[in-house]
Amino acid sequence: MNLMVRYTHKLSELESLSMQQAAIVKYLIHHKDKDLNSKDLEQAFSMRGSTCSRMLKAMEQNDMVVRIDDKEDSRKKIIKPTEKSIQIIRNIKSKFDEMENRIKDNISKEELEVFFRVIDQIKQNITVEEEG
Repeated sequence: MNLMVRYTHKLSELESLSMQQAAIVKYLIHHKDKDLNSKDLEQAFSMRGSTCSRMLKAMEQNDMVVRIDDKEDSRKKIIKPTEKSIQIIRNIKSKFDEMENRIKDNISKEELEVFFRVIDQIKQNITVEEEG
């Protein structure tokens, strides 16, 4: 598991994006049809306002997001990902897909099914243990 976490951090660092920033960009992309503001991100990521504000400021300076005046409320800023950040997320996803293919290399479909059944059973065992 630590190998995968290190790999993930390495990918995001190569793209000059923290894991939290990458998550925010992914969230903005996923909700591209909505006019999201900092309050929405604070709630979605359980962040304090000051933390969210600092992060968005840094992301804006690094051309990862843009803040657009809200037409309905001039006090609010709508946050949108830039093409640069969208491309970075695409690159990271591509690398994840490559990693997944490498992980599954030389493992049959049947072996993967057994693996996932065992993992699910382990999760159930831990859940039962925590509840009891």
